[in-house]
Amino acid sequence: MDFRGVITEICRETSYRLDDFYVKSFVNGGITLNQTNTLFDEIQKLKHAEFRMQAALQGVDLSKEDKKQESTPKQPSLVFGDPTAYDNLSDKDKQELTNKMLRKHKAWAKGSTVGEN
Repeated sequence: MDFRGVITEICRETSYRLDDFYVKSFVNGGITLNQTNTLFDEIQKLKHAEFRMQAALQGVDLSKEDKKQESTPKQPSLVFGDPTAYDNLSDKDKQELTNKMLRKHKAWAKGSTVGEN
């Protein structure tokens, strides 16, 4: 979802208005980017819990879904790890990890709408 979609979702679910994001500075009661991200994440968590409750009320067996989530291990979202873990890697492996991080960064930056009108 792009930034406009995030802002639309926040405005839909809260009492914030577009001025709070685009016109006001944080000194005047506007919302910062970090606050926007946190607010959106919390809204998504609440909606997920609400949808689970609605599904349970409709008779959906959520224990099957919980077992699926437990069986699939979560991969860490961060590329970086403990610096001491890199000490025993060869230069080739270190370069491969660096390239992986750069690819993720470029993919993230490509989807960004910062600076667009």
